[in-house]
Amino acid sequence: MYERDLQHVLDELHEIDKSIEVLNTSRSDEERLAAIKAFKDAWNTDDVDPEDVNRLAKAVIDRIEYVRDGDNLKLDIKFL
Repeated sequence: MYERDLQHVLDELHEIDKSIEVLNTSRSDEERLAAIKAFKDAWNTDDVDPEDVNRLAKAVIDRIEYVRDGDNLKLDIKFL
């Protein structure tokens, strides 16, 4: 019983730590818009290094989920 309670408390502390990290790394709307603009500009420029475009995409996109159903593809993009 003690170990189960301890694990529960440790799990809760871990969730709180994750929430604090999100709050500490939150960006303002202006910062988000600047990151989106930088990504868009790089994406639309032919001579930008693909690694730079990838780095800029990672600054804007948290996760991309997709579901393939035959020839159909559903994308769900989670932004930071």
